Amino acid sequence: MQPLGLQDRADLIQGVLADRRDETGRDPAASRPDSPSLRYCRLAAGAIAGFYRYAVEEELIEHSPAAHVRRPRLDYESHAVGLDRNELGALLVTAGLGTSAEPALISLLALDGLRVSEATGADIGQLGLERGHRTLVITRKDGKVAIPLAPAPPER
Repeated sequence: MQPLGLQDRADLIQGVLADRRDETGRDPAASRPDSPSLRYCRLAAGAIAGFYRYAVEEELIEHSPAAHVRRPRLDYESHAVGLDRNELGALLVTAGLGTSAEPALISLLALDGLRVSEATGADIGQLGLERGHRTLVITRKDGKVAIPLAPAPPER
């Protein structure tokens, strides 16, 4: 079997992701983003309520006029669309057909949960061993962290 070229692999990944689209070409799991006016309304209402709450806490006023104002509901449920198990498997297999760097990068991103900047900024000197597990020391936004790496798949 001849290895796939870069364009062939990109087409295969695009095909896997295209299977998620409905007949209109849109991803049914994706939600409509909030309109700019709704985001502004939420921001303004929260700022005003926070200002009055602060004034009550500092005993500058007795009662907040914004205490019982109904505000737009915030949707705390994540609508981020991720790959399902089969799609991730297809991505890992496709990456495995390329150079050794491609499956390593996809594994760090998909299996270990690294950000792109963390994975591409990693150095071989940052690999370590902690309690029998291979680790990678990376710098997160809040400081350095040792991430346990997913074990390598068994050879067939």
